[in-house]
Amino acid sequence: MSPVGQLLSYIAHSAPATRRPGEGDEPYMRPEIGFIPNWYLQFLDIDFGEKWHADPGYRKSTIKTMSGETRRRFGGRSDIGILQDPDDPSDLLTGTYGALLVSGIYGVPIQYKSDDWPWGQTGLMTDEEIDALEPPDLDENSFWMEFISQLDWIEDEIGKIVGFMNWQGVLNNSFRLRGNKIFSDMITAPERVEHVFECVTRTMIDGAEFLYERQRDSGVDLGHFTISNCMVNMLSPSQYEEHQLPFDMQIANSFDSIGVHNCAWRAD
Repeated sequence: MSPVGQLLSYIAHSAPATRRPGEGDEPYMRPEIGFIPNWYLQFLDIDFGEKWHADPGYRKSTIKTMSGETRRRFGGRSDIGILQDPDDPSDLLTGTYGALLVSGIYGVPIQYKSDDWPWGQTGLMTDEEIDALEPPDLDENSFWMEFISQLDWIEDEIGKIVGFMNWQGVLNNSFRLRGNKIFSDMITAPERVEHVFECVTRTMIDGAEFLYERQRDSGVDLGHFTISNCMVNMLSPSQYEEHQLPFDMQIANSFDSIGVHNCAWRAD
């Protein structure tokens, strides 16, 4: 396992923000600047639709194009996607499926957008479907196996598997399965919330552990986990402590270190 260290914000080209291990020589004040797909689309002929997420070869060519554009506009200040040479990118993983890897594993319909990260339909599962939910067998899951085939291609092409997947957070993923009812369930059916949280947490941990083992075998040693708690502001402190904290702790205890993304938006 990798040593525990400081985690830093990391925004690869056109990708959602995540965390990466620090090198130890970064300045104390270190802004991380990135651009969403639509910004690049104003200036470049790139389609951020399904092909971008399913074809790592196409993704590699567009990362080179985006790197060239930010370097042309911002010169040495365009330190975006710093894990790679802008002319020969090695991180072909970060940004794949946007924030919907876990959703895709659970069969949430994904709408790929030419100018944005993928969108997912939410709240499609009924009470009965949620109550019967089980963590998918990843070895038998077609969406996951398509992702694994990308890892194979990347390792063959680059020689190692660099980058980070966006696993989201327990509440974020559960909301995509249950929709707004996840919040009323906390009051009327807390056992249902616990069940869906258990399922998605198991999938997040199992998927990340598998990915890290593949990366480690390729020469990339990672051991942290980034939780995206974008929707935690919808919970009261007591609701978070009762319903979500035990699962965040389960994730934290499964990895060397943990990073937490909180959008910090206000409901009012």
